[in-house]
Amino acid sequence: MPVNTHINRANSSIWLCFSVMGMMGCRGGPRDSVFWEERWEILGLTEHGNIVDARLIVTNRELLRGQGRVHLNYWSPSFMPVIHTREVDPREVIMDPQEDGLQLGTDSLNVDNRWNLRIASVEANLMLELSPMLPSPEPVTWSVGRGQWSMEALTTSGKGLGWLEAGGRGGHFGLQSVILQRGGDASPALPREGVFVLDGTTAIGFDTQDGQQLVWAFIEGEAIPTDSVQLERSATGARLDFRPSADLWIEIQSREPTGTTHPLEHLSWLESVASNLWTDVAWRRVEAGKATIHWQSEERYAGALLLSEGPQFEPVGNEAPVE
Repeated sequence: MPVNTHINRANSSIWLCFSVMGMMGCRGGPRDSVFWEERWEILGLTEHGNIVDARLIVTNRELLRGQGRVHLNYWSPSFMPVIHTREVDPREVIMDPQEDGLQLGTDSLNVDNRWNLRIASVEANLMLELSPMLPSPEPVTWSVGRGQWSMEALTTSGKGLGWLEAGGRGGHFGLQSVILQRGGDASPALPREGVFVLDGTTAIGFDTQDGQQLVWAFIEGEAIPTDSVQLERSATGARLDFRPSADLWIEIQSREPTGTTHPLEHLSWLESVASNLWTDVAWRRVEAGKATIHWQSEERYAGALLLSEGPQFEPVGNEAPVE
């Protein structure tokens, strides 16, 4: 059985500078709106091929205004997954990038020369320390009905170390990751699709939802034009094609592990009904992958992550849904 825990609410320096400035600025719409929500997502691929999917959320869309929520999913092809959810009282939520960073109870995300993520509880403990290797693209903001939604990549290529302890096991690992921020007072249309290629100073990302795209591409630190990028998804992976603006295309082959979660499974019936009214209820699937990068006359390989969100992304094959 997976290690599954839930805690109820009752109980590079220049790039870092821009990241700190943008950490709480990527949002659309006022924070006092009943529809407002902000999310910080840390998606990482470890040296052993495991997936780290950590999300910190502050929202007005549940029963308590300013409610905090933390999700930690750790997927491995060799071990049972770690699934951890913590809900945080609004009085324990701090959003101050210049001082304490983002803090949800005992869990936090902040930047001080490096990005630091801490998720601490009796059931699961995670520590990540990530150094940003590359700059970030401009945030994307658009109108949805009477509201707005924004998405931003705070780190397009973070390299560092992690430590995880849960279910009586634990250990250190190296990893590469992206840090994404999304938020606003609107619910953009689903599905959402993301492709992230992670290899130090070679980093490629494509995050799309509701017809909007957040895109970046770096090969050995060199920025690559992204004007004509196209994404094709299939049952076995994905293809990103940057031609003709750049002689670059990438084939991503899916591989284990694959993890699927439903964002409202941890809620009570009443909370679930309320969230269904205001938020984009969706299965969330994260897959590991191997990327073959075709750059000019060269061919190289890197790790990759595939992200999908939408009502159609229920567990596949013999994969069991987890709460």
